[in-house]
Formats: sequence, structure tokens, C-alpha cells
Amino acid sequence: MTDILLIDNSNIIIGLQKRNYPFKKERFDYGEFLNMVFEQPSEVEKILVGSTSFPKDTFWENMKSKGFEVITFERGRNGEKQVDTEIVAQGLDAIGRYENPGKLVLMSGDADMNPLVKRAHSRGWFVELWTWNSDIKLEYSQSENIDTIKYIDDYEEDLVYHEQTSDDPHNETLRYYRIRSAREKEEKEEKRRLEKIEKDRKREEQRIIRQQRQKKLEDVPIKETPSKQIDEDTNKVGVGTVVGGILLASMAIAGTIFGIKSKK
Repeated sequence: MTDILLIDNSNIIIGLQKRNYPFKKERFDYGEFLNMVFEQPSEVEKILVGSTSFPKDTFWENMKSKGFEVITFERGRNGEKQVDTEIVAQGLDAIGRYENPGKLVLMSGDADMNPLVKRAHSRGWFVELWTWNSDIKLEYSQSENIDTIKYIDDYEEDLVYHEQTSDDPHNETLRYYRIRSAREKEEKEEKRRLEKIEKDRKREEQRIIRQQRQKKLEDVPIKETPSKQIDEDTNKVGVGTVVGGILLASMAIAGTIFGIKSKK
């Protein structure tokens, strides 16, 4: 008994791009998916079909190195339709090669896969559909030909990863991206908190220094300046002169009056 994995890469990537992940270059880890879903990954017949503008993209070569049969079509008006047709054809050929039916895992939410699903189920294959929650078609959600439906959304943290780019050196799953981002956010917040504490400390230190300087100025006794002392002495001399002048004038007047009386 052999299990079969059929992947509609175009459908999976389109769903991936709709998710608006926080990093720039998201990828789906089919190798990890294989290990997660199958008990004996090395015994699984693995077929990956998709469209591409770059047939020699390292992604496809990497999948070949992992034992996947890779079939690509040039991306264009009919590219996606060719992908769907090829997946159905490959699936029908695959289930026809084995006498003992096993598990057929189909990664796609596209309704064009329905003929393959019906045929496989009628021949005794356990049909397991993997798709994005938002992309599943009504025919599948109500189909009696599908034994189980699983949503990639529920496993995305370990299956979606961020590929390294020139401006972002990290190469990690969504789970570790979120863990790292949360940790870096906490570190930044802690740094800002400590910087604020240090800033407040310095501000308070400067306030205390200014307060101490002001207190020292207030405690210094005020000394009279020489010019002020001279002014006061001058005022005293001036007052004495005036008083003396008045006394002399009074004496002169009194003498005059006395002289007049003597003549009489």
C-alpha cells in the first residue's frame, strides 16, 4: 500500500499571499508538511504541480532534491488551468498504478479536482483534503467523497516560513518569527523604559543642583557697598551744614535785633 501526495502549488501560494503575513517573502514548507502528515514520508509518491515565470527557480530544484516529482507550466492566461488539468491526470494515473489503495492527500481548494476525488474514493482510497479555510469550495465541504478536510490555517505556524532576503537575514517559520518579534518588541519597550528612567534621573539631578545653587546664593549676607556708605556720610554732612547754617542765621538776626534796641 502506497500513499500519494498531490500538491496544487498555485492554489496554495495564492492562498498564502492572501494571508498578509508580516514578512516579505513567505514560503510553504512542503517537506515539513510531508513529515507531519505521513508516518513513512520516504514511501510516499510526491507530485508537485505549479506555474512559474522562472522554471529554473531554486524552489523547484530544491523540491526535486527532496524526492518530489515536479511539473511546471509557464505562468500566463492558461497556466493555472493547465496546472489543474495536470494534477487530475497525474492523480488518476497514480491511483491506477496501485492494487491496494492507501491514503490520497490532495492539497488544493480548487473544485476542478472533483473528478479525481470521486474516482479515488470509489476505488477505496482514503481521501484527505488540505486547503485554506477561505478557499474551500462548497462542493468539497459537503462532499461524501472526501473522508476528512483539514485547514492549513490551523498549522500555518509550522508550515509557513520566511525566506531570507537581502534586507532581512532571518530564515524561520511563522511560529519562530512571531516569538522573535514578540521578544524584540519587549526588548525595545524595556530599553525605552530604562532610557526614560535615566532621563528622569538626570532631570531630577539637574533640578537638585539648581536648587542647591539657589540656596547658597540666598545664604550669602549682603554687604554695603562703599558708594552707599559715602552717600550716607554725605547726607549726614549735608544735614549738619544745613543745621549749622540755620543756627548762624538765627544768631545774626538776634544780634541785629539787639543792636537796634540798644540804639534806642
